[in-house]
Amino acid sequence: MDEHMCGIELLRREDTFVARVGTQLGGKREYKSKNFENLLEQIFFDLREEFQDEFDEA
Repeated sequence: MDEHMCGIELLRREDTFVARVGTQLGGKREYKSKNFENLLEQIFFDLREEFQDEFDEA
């Protein structure tokens, strides 16, 4: 059965990229960066840490 783990919304506000991320464990949070790749890295590292147990089981 599928389980919703995370929702990510990506936006662009003028010269800044914004990501709104929501998880059951970490709640809702927002990331901002002028560099899109850096924004994705921030999200990746935080989600990897938050879901480490799920990644280890896979």
